[in-house]
Amino acid sequence: MPAVTTRPADSTDTPFLMELFAHSSDVPAWLFAADPKLLQFQFTAQQAGYGAQFPGAAHEIILVDGEPAGRVWWTELADEIRIIDVSVLPRFRRLGAGTTVYRTLLAHARERKKPVHASVGRLNAVSLAFHHRLGFTLSGETEMHLLLTAVTDASPD
Repeated sequence: MPAVTTRPADSTDTPFLMELFAHSSDVPAWLFAADPKLLQFQFTAQQAGYGAQFPGAAHEIILVDGEPAGRVWWTELADEIRIIDVSVLPRFRRLGAGTTVYRTLLAHARERKKPVHASVGRLNAVSLAFHHRLGFTLSGETEMHLLLTAVTDASPD
């Protein structure tokens, strides 16, 4: 099994994060090919939105055997750990990177006695199965997303 680690994202990661965004966005790839400025616009909007909504959140690059493979954006709030976004490049999927990152966050939440919250696009059956495998259950819904919660052993929920 490859070594999975994380490190804080910084400005030098922007080209990698753009590539990752292009592979994980809900906007079809053909649209980005037709108008490359759209990719930049959508990426910048997402970055700014997450930064404004979750100031101080951890934005980390997921490394597989030292190579950038994905990113995780998460925050610790007063009463929960919130997973804001996780993306892994297609060639690194199914190698355990996401599972390793999630297990680390779940252990952190257990130490803090807090539940972990995440959301999944309604049509993303693969991500929903991944979350269920790690102990997340449905806790709510929006028009676009399923809201999921993992109650850690020590969390009060």
